[in-house]
Amino acid sequence: MWSSYFSPSFYKSLEGEELQGLSLAACYPCEVQGIEGSFDISGTIVEEVQAEFISHQTDNDPDDGDGCELIIGILVDQQAPFTGATLPATEQLLRLGCLRFDIADDPSLCGSCLSVEFCDDINGRGTTPAFNLASVSNQSYPLQTSGCDLCVGASPVFHRGDCNYSLGGKMSVNIADAAAMVSFLFGPPGSKFEPPCMDACDCNDDGQIDLVDAICTLGFLFELGSFPPPPGPGFTPSGEPRPPGVDPTDDDLGCDAGATCDA
Repeated sequence: MWSSYFSPSFYKSLEGEELQGLSLAACYPCEVQGIEGSFDISGTIVEEVQAEFISHQTDNDPDDGDGCELIIGILVDQQAPFTGATLPATEQLLRLGCLRFDIADDPSLCGSCLSVEFCDDINGRGTTPAFNLASVSNQSYPLQTSGCDLCVGASPVFHRGDCNYSLGGKMSVNIADAAAMVSFLFGPPGSKFEPPCMDACDCNDDGQIDLVDAICTLGFLFELGSFPPPPGPGFTPSGEPRPPGVDPTDDDLGCDAGATCDA
């Protein structure tokens, strides 16, 4: 089993030069698996300047004699009509993109950090060597690079709708969870329920806890309502048991009681 992790890459132009393109080459331990096709430029300067050539490849083979490697190529102006577009000169770090890695679900990795280092003269899955270079005014210049760590930390797991965090398998979500939601929202001081896992109380997974979540839970339990979103209520829609899982959507709700080692 592998767990997903996203690693961003950034640049800044120390000499105030505009960059026609970049060549990036990195090495990483093979406990990490770079996912081919996962380099995402959404919301980045690369997307803003509408770079016309973007390529990346990952070599995840630990047995090929040269470790695991990543190569990224970006050329802003590659197609007609040629406009001379570039990545702007900047003293601030601007994001180039994010690459998705998978990290082995290995208990021995819990709490450890795996280093990703820029390294020249690597060939990925081919034979052509790649280097860390920038193209400025049609000349190549070496990049000043800084690696990063992929740290395996704790991610919370829960059953969706299990507001009192009973983790009772198929019985995880029940009438007591709806009562717990109402108590959290409207209970008097001193007897108000404090959820040990806020994310579990978010029955409809909209990133907030409100009366709709209590209605969602009661509807699911008693009125043939919608099945709670992933990680689900302790069983699948077909009735098979399902262990607690992580929230696949980003929101501001935490789950202090549900930490387990995951990437």
